[in-house]
Amino acid sequence: MMHPNQIVSREQIVNQLWEVGTEPHSNVVAAQMRLLRRKLDPNGNDSLIETVYGMGYCFTMSGSCTIKVAPCPNPGL
Repeated sequence: MMHPNQIVSREQIVNQLWEVGTEPHSNVVAAQMRLLRRKLDPNGNDSLIETVYGMGYCFTMSGSCTIKVAPCPNPGL
């Protein structure tokens, strides 16, 4: 994991996964996070991906996220 226990914004995820100018529909990131949660934990117990409303997603093993936004690896995109 590049940014464990840090909040990664939807914009940062879009910039890493889609080409410039091909931004996905509004709920695509949320839908993909839901599918990823199901794959990581099919029983629906403790999710490794936490939604931080209004900020983004946090990938955690400890169950708690810091309120530190991860730096964007490609600024200016």
